[in-house]
Amino acid sequence: MKQTTKQFLCVTLFLLSASSATAQLKPEAMMLPINFSGVKSTEERAILQNHVLTELSTYYDLKSEQEVESARDAAIDKLSSENCTEEACVKIMGDLLDVEHTFTFSVIAAGNYWDLSATRLDYFGTTARRNSACEQCTLPLARKILTELIVGLRPGTAVIKHGEAILTLESEPRALVFWEGIEQGSTPLELTVPTDRPAEILAVAEGYQDFSNFFELKTGEHRKVNIRLVRRRGLVEITTEPSGANIFLDSKPLTASGGQALRTPSTIRPEYGKHTLTLKLEKHQDVQTQLTINRPNLGTKKYTFQPNPGRLIVRVPAEFKNADVYINDRKVGNMGGKIAKSFEVDANVSLKVRVKRGDFESEVERVKIEPEESGKVRFNEFTDLRIIAIRKKQKKINSDLNSKRQRIIGDGFRIGLYTTGSFYLLGLFFVSPEEQCTKQRPDDEGYGSYDYVDEGCVKDAKKFRSEYYNLAHLLGMGVIAIGVVSAFKEYPISNEISFNYDGDKILLSYEKRF
Repeated sequence: MKQTTKQFLCVTLFLLSASSATAQLKPEAMMLPINFSGVKSTEERAILQNHVLTELSTYYDLKSEQEVESARDAAIDKLSSENCTEEACVKIMGDLLDVEHTFTFSVIAAGNYWDLSATRLDYFGTTARRNSACEQCTLPLARKILTELIVGLRPGTAVIKHGEAILTLESEPRALVFWEGIEQGSTPLELTVPTDRPAEILAVAEGYQDFSNFFELKTGEHRKVNIRLVRRRGLVEITTEPSGANIFLDSKPLTASGGQALRTPSTIRPEYGKHTLTLKLEKHQDVQTQLTINRPNLGTKKYTFQPNPGRLIVRVPAEFKNADVYINDRKVGNMGGKIAKSFEVDANVSLKVRVKRGDFESEVERVKIEPEESGKVRFNEFTDLRIIAIRKKQKKINSDLNSKRQRIIGDGFRIGLYTTGSFYLLGLFFVSPEEQCTKQRPDDEGYGSYDYVDEGCVKDAKKFRSEYYNLAHLLGMGVIAIGVVSAFKEYPISNEISFNYDGDKILLSYEKRF
């Protein structure tokens, strides 16, 4: 009896120990609140939520609702609400709670038709998804299907129902997967798919060509598919001024089909994304820019090279070895006590070079220098700037005098014309031979009196009118002549301007001549 009791106690202790060990071996997990759509009954939502929690607790050590909520708040604080996507937040929540698996559930009801799905997100990135349709669905039937989904999601012990198969998808790079147009999650991803029809799978990733294919699986089959996405490429034409530049993309030289270096103008097809474009042309500064490929055709990109500078050697007489050097009217330096000195200048442009010291300035020399090449200019003759100032002053004096002369002469012409015109108008009213020479003959013979024109009077009147108008012309010409004489007498032509120096001042004088 004692022996039997002892054996019973040993067995009991063993079973308790095994039970405790089993409990300790449960993987830790968390469950996010079920996403309900179309399920209006609060009671039904609560029943399904509690049922899922109970079933999951059978296989996993679940974190409490409060722990999950706190972890979610911490994740949002760390990422901000805008960046807290489901995947990103779940990763941080998993780190905070130190769980191996995260479960999400979705229950969508459309009348008596319900769609139920369950997803397991593993700490190391694997995603497993199961879904099932429920026609003429009831609450007990929904609970049964959710249990089957949970069992089917257990790692390494997936249960495949009749008419279903498991499709595991991996990809390089990671891609978002759609099944029959419905988003399923990111790779790596494990899906249950029906076997009564081909499964249409679409995988997309930014910067890569979409992958689309149909998979036909047999009942109970577990197929693993590795998808390798191809980088998308965009077309862009590279042109330069001048042409013939070597093209580098991300520091690597591009080559043509024959192996020779690719030169502008050329069309290239870089992968989607940001690239560093470098263009090199002999004797020109490199062009480097960021090239973003984000569409199939970016058209034409044109770049202009700046040539490397050239050297200009300036040579002057010894007395001008401290003169200033000007290029395109900009001072670039001083001769510095040397009769020859070189200056760095822009290449491939026309340069106007002159030298100046005090009141003396050289003539302008024009030169154009090739990149990295040298050119020379030599100055031997210099002009006294004071002479130039005198010439400008002389020109201004004569211009002012001419303007005043023209104004007086113009006034004389206007007055002369007004005088002549006035006399003409008076002559029209007061010098008329027809009115003066029409007379009345008396009735001496009894035939009555009548008017007649005295021809002698008309001849005298015409003579008077002619003399009158000649006088008017003479008066007008006289007025004009007076104006011209007055103009040149008051403001004579300045043929010569004499000058002398009084310190730094130039004294000018001119002689009035008529």
